[in-house]
Amino acid sequence: PGDPAQLLLKNPTAEKIAANRQRLALAQALAAQDVMFLKNVVGRGNVRIDLGSGVPGLPNDLNVASCSLKRDLRITAQGGDDSALLEWTNLKGDVRIDFGGGSNVFRAEISRARDLKYSGGAGDDVVSIVEGMLLTRDVQVKVGDGPNEIYVTESGIGDDLRVAGGSGPDILNVTAVVGGKTKIDLGGGLNFVQP
Repeated sequence: PGDPAQLLLKNPTAEKIAANRQRLALAQALAAQDVMFLKNVVGRGNVRIDLGSGVPGLPNDLNVASCSLKRDLRITAQGGDDSALLEWTNLKGDVRIDFGGGSNVFRAEISRARDLKYSGGAGDDVVSIVEGMLLTRDVQVKVGDGPNEIYVTESGIGDDLRVAGGSGPDILNVTAVVGGKTKIDLGGGLNFVQP
């Protein structure tokens, strides 16, 4: 009962209560932040990870490393800021990332999978498929409105590469080997494509 910001305060003043409210808000935000590691896992079925809702400025972080997965890896989030790293992992199936809105970061490197599909909503996204990432079929990257950065470099894609953006300025850098077609539509805004 009572105002939690006044608990444990001797002689509560308006300044002390306001300071306590700020501490409580920070503690609640930190409690909402997730930091997850999936390492050295051998999986026979699909792996699904839901990062939930992030807090602006305190991204949910996920690191998937040194795993061997027989099926698909799906990572979802319900808005807020999110970050995921996929490294040193071998997947027989697909990688699906659905981050929703917020300022999101996704990086995939030194791994192998069948397809990779990334979807982000409005906000600043940085998507990197780099440094020895091998996809036996397609890569699809769809980002929403806002300034976004997409890097597909030093990687191999067996079939098609598709990149779609919304309004707002986007940066795209593609130096990967693509076995099929490449389709790029960065939407409105001042966009910059690096060779």
